[in-house]
Amino acid sequence: MKKISAEVKKLYGNDDNEARKTSGELEEAKQQLEDTNKKLEEKDLEVKKLSDDVKVLTASVKNLMQSNKTLQDDKHRISVEKKLEDFKKLGAFPSTIKVLQDVVFSESAKSFNVKLSEGEGDKVKETTKTFIDIMEDVFASVPEEYRFSEKEESVSPRTPTGNSKELSIEDIEKQAKEKGLSFEETLVELSKEGKIE
Repeated sequence: MKKISAEVKKLYGNDDNEARKTSGELEEAKQQLEDTNKKLEEKDLEVKKLSDDVKVLTASVKNLMQSNKTLQDDKHRISVEKKLEDFKKLGAFPSTIKVLQDVVFSESAKSFNVKLSEGEGDKVKETTKTFIDIMEDVFASVPEEYRFSEKEESVSPRTPTGNSKELSIEDIEKQAKEKGLSFEETLVELSKEGKIE
């Protein structure tokens, strides 16, 4: 009996040890699970913070891009306004400049570029011209005698009938005398101004 009792104690004792060992392992596993959950929560907070940082950076980049676009638009506008003033100095007619203004401020004219090659062989030089550059070349190529002058009247003279296209010989002679030009020179001037056909 003593032998059986010893065996039972041994068995129960072992179960107690096993139970304690299993309970310890469970506590350890539970602690590891809690530590892992805590780390996951910390990582989750880091991810949320990084996500917020990305949103802030994205907004900053969008603002910078918008500021850059505004600066580029202002730069383009100032450049075009200067060129239009240069066109006036080149003698472009005011009505031509007025029509040109609508075109050169459009988005399509802003993005219009042409690549040109000049020279031959090893001396080929490539240049890029914008729409406004091409217009400047066109106005610069117009001979002096066909350019508008601020000295000239920008309104059509009126005949006694009020019709600017039907000038009489007397009207032309009167203008020639006022401007100090010959009859033929006055005809040429009136023709350039579009006052006679």
